[in-house]
Amino acid sequence: MNNVNFSKRVLSLSLLLIFLFNIGFTYASSNKATTNNQQKPVIITLEAEKFKMFDSVIKKSLKGFSGIGYVEFTSGGFSSITTEINITKSADYIIQIQDYLLKGKSIPIFEIYIDFELVGKMKPSQINKFGIDTLYKKVYIKQGKHTLAIIMKGDYGIIDKVMLEELNATNKAKLTIKPKLVTPNPHPNAVKLMEYLTSIYGSKILSGQQVYEQLNEINIIYRETGKLPAVLGLDFIDYSPSRVEHGAKSSMTDLAIKWWKSNGIVTFCWHWNAPMNLIDSQDKPWWRGFYTDSTTFDLKKAMDNKNSQEYKLIIRDIDTIANELKKLQKAGVPVLWRPLHEASGGWFWWGAKGPEPYKKLWILMFDRLVNYHKLNNLIWVWNGQNEKWYPGDQYVDIIGEDIYDGERNYSSKKERFINALAYSSTPKIITLSETGTIPDPDLLKSERVPWSWFCTWGGEFVYQGTDYSEKWTEKKMLKKVYNSDYVITKDELPFKATEKFDLIYEEYIPENDNNKTANDSDTNTQQTTEENLTATEKNNAEALLFGNKDIIYDFEKDTMGWSKAWGGAFDSEKIVPVEYSNDLKTKNNVGSLKVYTNYSGGDWEEANISVTFKKDGSKFDLSKYKKIEYDVYLPDPNNWSKDGILKIGSALNNKWADIGDFVDYVVPEIKDKKTINGVEYAVIHRVDQFKDGVDRANSTNLVIRFGSWKLIYKGPIYIDNIKVSLN
Repeated sequence: MNNVNFSKRVLSLSLLLIFLFNIGFTYASSNKATTNNQQKPVIITLEAEKFKMFDSVIKKSLKGFSGIGYVEFTSGGFSSITTEINITKSADYIIQIQDYLLKGKSIPIFEIYIDFELVGKMKPSQINKFGIDTLYKKVYIKQGKHTLAIIMKGDYGIIDKVMLEELNATNKAKLTIKPKLVTPNPHPNAVKLMEYLTSIYGSKILSGQQVYEQLNEINIIYRETGKLPAVLGLDFIDYSPSRVEHGAKSSMTDLAIKWWKSNGIVTFCWHWNAPMNLIDSQDKPWWRGFYTDSTTFDLKKAMDNKNSQEYKLIIRDIDTIANELKKLQKAGVPVLWRPLHEASGGWFWWGAKGPEPYKKLWILMFDRLVNYHKLNNLIWVWNGQNEKWYPGDQYVDIIGEDIYDGERNYSSKKERFINALAYSSTPKIITLSETGTIPDPDLLKSERVPWSWFCTWGGEFVYQGTDYSEKWTEKKMLKKVYNSDYVITKDELPFKATEKFDLIYEEYIPENDNNKTANDSDTNTQQTTEENLTATEKNNAEALLFGNKDIIYDFEKDTMGWSKAWGGAFDSEKIVPVEYSNDLKTKNNVGSLKVYTNYSGGDWEEANISVTFKKDGSKFDLSKYKKIEYDVYLPDPNNWSKDGILKIGSALNNKWADIGDFVDYVVPEIKDKKTINGVEYAVIHRVDQFKDGVDRANSTNLVIRFGSWKLIYKGPIYIDNIKVSLN
């Protein structure tokens, strides 16, 4: 039997003994419940001195208690109080404890159980006074009688009373975490992001995905779900000076700026290669230098001697990352900053010497980045995963848990969430900062586990070769998660996009090894040879290189990189709302682009599609080009509302400069018609001239926009023969 299972059995046996000891308990008649009016919220106040007690006594010497006394826990371990509660309404409840913390005493943890099940942990914070502390997690309790027990873990504790209050619109603020950041004078965008995180906490979860340089993970997720994660997980690993010395390079900073400017959230960790003393052997190469087993770097020695070479190199490395963070600050990017992660596990060098040197390093990093470098765009995510490693509330904004609990394990992971509740006496957002499998959103809701975001790790946890891998999370669960009302994806974030994120391609290069150096050969790189290109693709390759030919999208074999851009008028029932189609196939025309729309009759709705000119997202000079032409096939007039108007236009992504103004189309008035799959479509040949004054020299992508006014229609629109013309 392993130690974990043995500990769990000891805890279960101890709980059972406690409850058997208190078998004679009865519901205290003096405990008040406001339940006489069914429309009023249920409020139950339980005086602690009315509970049955185990290794605890009633005292009256401290001032400010309610009732006839308070309970003092007299021994550590399993001191407890127990009672029966009568719940008159099945509902979510807020649990609060009025407690007292003697100054100078160690802080205990109160574990709260309902019917033998652990529902929460909390620490008292009221120093030398009676005051109320809240369990920052709603607890669902069914109507009927239940056993409530509180076990103290620690040397000493005081509880005066326990309150249970039905959660409703008037009291939900009791579970609202204040968005105050630990950084003085925080950047406005950091404030905005923290306010957003606190506003959705407990009601939604943000989707997140860790990526390597080539973005295979989000390419594949987008291909499978038609959605992008709200949170992009990035790593400063290859900015570590001891990796740069071996030729490592990174573009993560630039990628973070693009993601934020396209309405995304960024989180950074740092697999910090040790500043010196890398073993660099065949079985422990230099690029494993963040692991304890691959370096002899001594953190304790560094933190104990500020004149040591080790300490000076720590400062050098922090300053190096500060330069990257300053670039993000200058660009207005708030960062969910998660350094020194998983320290208590000991597998990384920053956790190898125990909690005290680690906490000193955390505080040093905070002071160096915030006070010396004046960085104010950071939201500090502590991920030490053990309360003994917690550096202090004044250095932490959010608590993170990294959980790898087996393949296809879609549990809510509530045990780890409950543990994290007790790391701090101050309410903090708690997040699933890394995970191997994505939790089932239905379980998160039903079990009331309010992780702020999840961030699936990259590589094998998402793909194998060029295909999605179901080893950790099955496709059906991935699609369920990314299309769940409980899960927020990138398109649902409230931040204003100033740029389009155009690094989603149908073709992508699989990354075989995230620890490759700049000198490694890409033996597994997928290449598109000239022999595999169609005549149109060859034409476009030359056009985009020299700007000497028309750019043509004829959709003869695929979407040619066109995809959903933004807008709420796409058919949400379609996983991929923009796809290749041969519905228009004729002797001279093989394929087209098919856009699934759903216009609901609103005053203004859009379904916009786009293509990136160059797959690396770099700029292309369109100065020589004059116009854009394309054919649009609009739906059956019999399915079109009489007052509905479709507005078609086009744009370039830089500052969303218009190419052609929106033109109104009333389908019944269009004379040119074509029958597709037995349905009559109206045919429009659209020509949009480039406007004077539009900056065409720095173009990255082209957008075709389908707006509507009071249009009711659900079905496909077809686009074909798009051409960017020189003449």
